[in-house]
Amino acid sequence: MRKLFIIAAVMPLLALSGVASADTSLGLRGGTLGGGAELSYALSQRVAVRLNADGYTRKDTHDEDNIQYEAKLKLQTVSLLGDVFPFANNFRISLGAMFNGNKLTLKGQPSGGTFTVNDQTYTSAEVGSLDAKVDFNKAAPYFGIGYGRPINKGLSLIFDAGIMFQGSRSPRSM
Repeated sequence: MRKLFIIAAVMPLLALSGVASADTSLGLRGGTLGGGAELSYALSQRVAVRLNADGYTRKDTHDEDNIQYEAKLKLQTVSLLGDVFPFANNFRISLGAMFNGNKLTLKGQPSGGTFTVNDQTYTSAEVGSLDAKVDFNKAAPYFGIGYGRPINKGLSLIFDAGIMFQGSRSPRSM
């Protein structure tokens, strides 16, 4: 999965390296989906396309009441977006699709002979472990608004606010 993520981010850069013009830009990104890269190409004054790849991983452990909790957050998204600039300025409306490789896993494991949950004492053998997983649909439509457009050189700060739509999934046992 990680190789697919890297390939999706790098391939367009290799394919377009010789065609870079004032309408093409490459940038670094940072936001709620992690850090990443963006390749933008302006098709006209009012239409552009963008390819984004973002990622972030965090692992955390915490001990409380003889239970060791472990949480893992893995964010991986790749998006292909079409931008429309309705007023021919920097304001844009974006539509597209996202590959959603985001996951969250949680595990609670007793670290002593007994542990207490809600003032009730249990032995490690009675419960075992508590496992939880949050998983998403791999493909998701995207709608957003933003400010900014492809530039040929220099530094630019852009802004995006959008929604990645997730349909319901059937619960799965682990």
